[in-house]
Formats: sequence, C-alpha cells, structure tokens
Amino acid sequence: MFFLSTSTEDDMDVNHRGGPPGFVRIISPTTLAYPEYSGNRLYQSLGNLMLDPKIGLVFPDYETGDVVYITGTTEILASTDASALLPGSNLAVKITISECRYVKTGLSFRGTKKTPSPYNPLVRTLATEGNIRAALSSTTSSSTSTRQTALLTKKEILTPSIARFTFSVDGGLTYRPGQWIALDFSQELDVGYEHMRDEDPGSLNDDFVRTFTISSNPKAGDGSKEKKFEITIRKVGTVTKFLFQQNERAGLEVGVLGVGGEFKVESARAGEGRNVFVAGGVGVTPLFGQIGGLDLQNGGFVLLWAVRGEDVGLVLDTFKRYPGLGKCAKVFLTGRAVEGELAEMKDEIKAEAEVVERRMMKSDVQYVQAETWYVCAGKGMRKEVTGWLEGQKVVFEDFDY
Repeated sequence: MFFLSTSTEDDMDVNHRGGPPGFVRIISPTTLAYPEYSGNRLYQSLGNLMLDPKIGLVFPDYETGDVVYITGTTEILASTDASALLPGSNLAVKITISECRYVKTGLSFRGTKKTPSPYNPLVRTLATEGNIRAALSSTTSSSTSTRQTALLTKKEILTPSIARFTFSVDGGLTYRPGQWIALDFSQELDVGYEHMRDEDPGSLNDDFVRTFTISSNPKAGDGSKEKKFEITIRKVGTVTKFLFQQNERAGLEVGVLGVGGEFKVESARAGEGRNVFVAGGVGVTPLFGQIGGLDLQNGGFVLLWAVRGEDVGLVLDTFKRYPGLGKCAKVFLTGRAVEGELAEMKDEIKAEAEVVERRMMKSDVQYVQAETWYVCAGKGMRKEVTGWLEGQKVVFEDFDY
C-alpha cells in the first residue's frame, strides 16, 4: 500500500493505492511499476500525470512507523503496452525514481494489520519474471496466488426481481452465519479498459466484483468447510441481471475473492425483553443463516419487515422455509395493490404473520420495547429507521462502499 501525489498548476491530487504484498513491482533499482485499477473510475491522478509526469510516493509501515518517500517521473502504459509489462493489466504506471528517502519511525501513530480486503486483485507480476506462480510464491502467501471458483448449480426465481442462487465450491468454503461473500464476475463481463462509455457511464471500467450476503446456514456449525452456499438477491444492476439470465446447467463459474462480515443476530435472553430485526426487502437475508440460533417461541425476537407488494413471493417462501418465523413477524406491504395470484400469496402469509398494507412508520418501531435493534435495509430506509431509534442500541451492516 502507498499514497500517491500528483499535481498540475490548478490541481493537487493525493490518492491511496493498495493491493496484496507484491502489488508494486521492482523493475530495477531505479524503476518501479504498478497496475492502475479503476477505483472511483475518475482517473484524476492519471490526468494530472499526463500533464505533468512528476510523482511523489509514500510507503508507510504502520506496525513499525517507518516510512519510505519516493519522487520520480512517470510513464502511463495502456492496453497492450500495459499488458506487455504487467500481464493481465489494461493500465499500468511505470516510475523512474529521482530520489528516495527512508525515515525510521517517521509516523506519529501505529496500526495493526487486519485481514486483507477480498477486493484486492491478485498480484500481477512482470512479464520478465517468468513463471507467474513461482514469482507469486516469493512475494505473497499462497492464499492470494490462487483463488477458488464457485459453480452455479441452482437458480430459484422467487419474485419477478428476486431469486435464490446456489453455488458449489470445489474444496469447500468456510463461513459463519450472516457473513458476506465477494464474487468476481470479470471473466464473464469485463470488456477491457475504455476511455468513455456515453451510453452507460455508470459501468465505465467496472471491476465486476460484487458483495452478497450468504443466505444459507453452514451445516456443520463448527467451522468446517462447506461444499455449497446460497445468495438471495434482487436484480438491480449489470451483475445481478447477468445472473438472472443464467441457466444453472450451463456451468457458470465465478471467482471467490473472500468471505467476511460480523453481522450476528441474537434473540434477547428469557425475561430480558426482546431484540428486533428491521429489514427492507432482501435486507432480511442475513437473518436466514441465523434463524436456527434464535428463540422464536418465547417473545425474545421480533421481525419488522417492509416488502414491496410484488415481492410477496419472497415472504411466503421465507415463512415456509423457516417455520415459526412468521409468528414473530409483522410484514409491511408497500407499493401497488396486491391482486390476483399475489393476493392469494398474501392470504397465505396472513395465516403466518401480521400483515399491514402500508409503509413502516416511526410509531411502528416506537411502540416496541427492545434491548437491541438490528437494521438491514437500503441506505434511505436505514437512515430513516436509525433516526427513529436515536439513543438506542442499533446494530447494522451496510455495503455503501
């Protein structure tokens, strides 16, 4: 990891660049190179370097406090020029060092190394380094030199825009209830670097990495590897639309970048009130893998669930898969009137849970006395609900990044 500084007459830009150990490659004692990723897709640093190739780099070591400062000049490599230097790269920056300074304990603070982000791309070694796998073994752990893949084995359409997908993982995967998984769809969807895309600017240089909550429960429960996992998702963008189009018999494989998160849901202890889970649509999915550990019989857990009327199929499927959950739930159906087949589903849901055909309101949460509130919803609803619960214990997880 390092920080990069560029400047022009009118602009100063300082940005973080990061990756696993070996992210920056040493070409010679005076030359470095690194692959340029899409980041926020603005490429301001590269624009500055095109106008003025001078660059400053800061490499901090947060554990020791030591810092390396480098200044130099850059050459921006694109397309075949980039891949000729760093195979697998569409963009790369080559740096000729002008000056380097090492400052021992130069940082005024210290940091502790955590688990690396699963979003980190694999190390891209120089073409001159020969065998890529051998080069990786000298710069990083074997866990980042190869990645697992997940094979799509089953697709279940629950509503027009929500489906459950089951994947198998060769060699198994370890996860805990409520965690998320990061999947890489770039092999299927990436078309390479593009400077502009006027017809769809939001997808320009997308890395096609997505994070989904794992909605299945690890069967072993003891940390052993699981052969399968499920995600229950809404069709909202390029990747999810692609998934909805897939036939489970077609053999789709996607990269598994990692598993993480600590969104643990608990019911209140007997005689100590109740805990409440507030969900918006598919925001209920972190609960699915944890229902087995909840007390659904003695009033220690309540589910307040806001769902679009068109998505009653998800609600009905949930209550059938998890008997007893409906008795703890209050469902708020929003949007257009529920008619026809959906109305029949709604009647089935009413046999399981309390159903209200309106938006969730402040009074709906204020009347509930809770020890802990769990909130999992879209950004707008989450902000509104957490505002209603100011001063109370609220736990939530988001993917705003």
